[in-house]
Amino acid sequence: MNEIEKIEAKLYDRWQVKCQFRGRCYGGIPKNAAMIEGWLDARARNAAAAGVKPEEIERPTVEAIQEQIGAENAETEERAWTTFKLCGGSAYLDCYNVKAMLREAAFALGITAKKFTGGRGFRQHYQHGVHVKPQEIMLGTIAGYEEFTGHIKGPKGQVAILRRMDYVEGVKFDFEVWSTATGILSHDMLGQMLAKAQEIGLGANRSREASKFDVLEFEQTATGKI
Repeated sequence: MNEIEKIEAKLYDRWQVKCQFRGRCYGGIPKNAAMIEGWLDARARNAAAAGVKPEEIERPTVEAIQEQIGAENAETEERAWTTFKLCGGSAYLDCYNVKAMLREAAFALGITAKKFTGGRGFRQHYQHGVHVKPQEIMLGTIAGYEEFTGHIKGPKGQVAILRRMDYVEGVKFDFEVWSTATGILSHDMLGQMLAKAQEIGLGANRSREASKFDVLEFEQTATGKI
């Protein structure tokens, strides 16, 4: 263990979380370049609404996203077809997807409005003091795609479209939550957030009650002291 690792051991409270999707988890990244631009805009607006400062919002290029979803997926597809990022043939979600889900759960539970000793707020601590690891949450091979009907607003009003979404099904996944050991994020609080997050879902198509999961294991693996 090097010097930085020794410091990290004291700096963070850590939890290991193991989960399994109840059914299908859908990918939400568009294959079409124009749609990717719209998706990036929407993601930035959602982050801003959650209190993230504009200069802290990461915005990759369309080309970078197309590279991440794989050359074979980056087609000039006109239909609304969404997929996952790929790494070594495996679909994955980014760690910020998990962090955003947990932030949404905290908001739903009223945790984001809480104040702690010294006037410190949960929202600021969560933004700067909480980290989800690893960077890529691996989900395995894409199992297939499912088609849905939907509507988009065009120049002449509502237009019916056929939406195609890649999915993985019933896969297990795991991640770690690291929280700077200030005492703001407790074991019980994170447990409540995870319990709520199960019903919020992780992935796309959540408006159809999809991409929900069960927490199989939730264990605190380290307690920091600063």
